[in-house]
Amino acid sequence: MAELDRFEKSFSKGWRAAFNLALKQIASDGEISDKLMKSLAQDLRDCAGIPCWHEMSELIASSPGATLEESFAVLDYMVRDNGGHRFVAAAARVAKTMLVSQEVATTAVLPNNVIERFAIQTCRAIVEHRFFANARQYMVTEGQLPDHGAAYDWQQRLENVSRPALEKIAAQLVENPSAEGLRAPRRTVPKEPTSKLLHQGLLASNSPVAASAEQPL
Repeated sequence: MAELDRFEKSFSKGWRAAFNLALKQIASDGEISDKLMKSLAQDLRDCAGIPCWHEMSELIASSPGATLEESFAVLDYMVRDNGGHRFVAAAARVAKTMLVSQEVATTAVLPNNVIERFAIQTCRAIVEHRFFANARQYMVTEGQLPDHGAAYDWQQRLENVSRPALEKIAAQLVENPSAEGLRAPRRTVPKEPTSKLLHQGLLASNSPVAASAEQPL
């Protein structure tokens, strides 16, 4: 248990809450997704978004005459110049992948769909780094999932549920890379009012099953 406690503390508050919901199996995929997207938005705000986003966007959308080696060197410089900023580093990794896979056109124009994909993939990379990379291992270690294949299936399921909200967060990031005022979209699972939860608790405590369980043997 001490090892699990240390692991849980390695998450920041929001990410840890999402992990606990999954580990204890007390929430739906939608509820876990809502926590993850809220944590992503909070992290982006706390870290002032992604510095040099515009420069990276220009690089991947149009790097006239630049070789992969030259583009990679520029990306590495951006990471160093921003003190190893975790989200700049994540964006740089995504940019390199996009350049290698030749997903972008080498024109002088900034195609919106390229920048949108860049933002979406960067947000996914942040969630992977901040949550899934560790959560997968511990979901298996704690016996909630049978193996790593199941862990990746679990991740894909959550990513599918989260996709609409993540794309909205990515769109906000494109509009304002400093992430000032960035917010997670409305919850997919409405939060129940405390009065309803209390009412449900009273009903459960007054049910015949609960009453019989309280009788002495």
